[in-house]
Amino acid sequence: MHYDPELANAFDALPTQKREYFRSMLNHGITLNAIDELLQEGLLEEALQGSSPVSPFTARFIESARLDLSVFQGGEVQERLKSVLQDIRTPRDDRRFDELAGGLGMLLSEGPFRIVGKCGRVPADDVVLAIAVAGFNPLQKVWRYFDEHKANDLIESAALYLCRLDRLTGDPLEGRLPLSVKRSRIRAFKEIFGDEAEAVVEKSEKIMRGTTYVSCWTRRDNESYLAWRHYCSLNGGFAIQSTSRRVAHLHAVLRAEDDRVFCREVGYLDPALDELPDSSHGEEIFWKAKWFTDESEIRFATMRHISGAHDEILKAIEKLPTGERVPCSLPLLIDRIVLNPFAPPDQNEKLRKLIQEKRPELADRVVDSMITPAIR
Repeated sequence: MHYDPELANAFDALPTQKREYFRSMLNHGITLNAIDELLQEGLLEEALQGSSPVSPFTARFIESARLDLSVFQGGEVQERLKSVLQDIRTPRDDRRFDELAGGLGMLLSEGPFRIVGKCGRVPADDVVLAIAVAGFNPLQKVWRYFDEHKANDLIESAALYLCRLDRLTGDPLEGRLPLSVKRSRIRAFKEIFGDEAEAVVEKSEKIMRGTTYVSCWTRRDNESYLAWRHYCSLNGGFAIQSTSRRVAHLHAVLRAEDDRVFCREVGYLDPALDELPDSSHGEEIFWKAKWFTDESEIRFATMRHISGAHDEILKAIEKLPTGERVPCSLPLLIDRIVLNPFAPPDQNEKLRKLIQEKRPELADRVVDSMITPAIR
């Protein structure tokens, strides 16, 4: 590979959001191994649970593929995907399909989409096993670490705990506007509020931070020694290993019940120099300072709007809970439960028993840490 100044200049000229998208696509794009794994998982699910029709498509869908479809909500992308799916002929007669695993499955690569399927004798027997996009690996591992108290709470409640944004103490800039955006808002507000413009912007920022709740996850290929030490320093607890696909599926289910629940990758910028790539309300909660890029974060978030004047809302925030539980399907979210390698055996055994008692459907997903053999 050699340096291409023309390409480098074109990349530098892109807005921050598009640069971040291309970086993410290169680092986390779907792979042939992931496609094969989606095929094998899909065939197993279809054998165990069957498939069902989804209007208006000819092919049948397994439940995972139906959830994949629900991830694409509204707009041009959904319409384009529907057009691709409706145009599918019997795969073995469709030259756009590539054969997978010696004919067990087929792959359609059209534009940004990757559709994994099983070919039937007639179109009505075709089964869609997975839908993905080229730029994102749906099997990218996603992690969250729980100390013993939080682990017990998750298993007991079967709910995600979202912390109020202004109670996250690790980053003083969390949920705050970049400096350049803040300055331009103050200038714009001066026409209306005069000398009070800066105070109005500050109060708006406090309101956003005080009425937003988040649950933060991280994309990593492997569990992290440092994360265990940081988040579970008192031993005990476990790590939940999910995938980007599972997280997207859970978000689609939660969003169908409450459209104020969001889930997005966090972007990173220079808070002193960069603009927010989007001016939408609440955009700042999905951007952090660039020195947190190693977190590679994905977060669930919900914003609880309170009506009234700024001072009234700030008083109301003082009475709001510091956290919010969002009930969710743990089997849908969890791929594995990894026990803390630094915990005494009796603590891990206690967690195993709790999971067996409260969530028996998860018992076979509990595993020992890969770090364990190295420290014993």
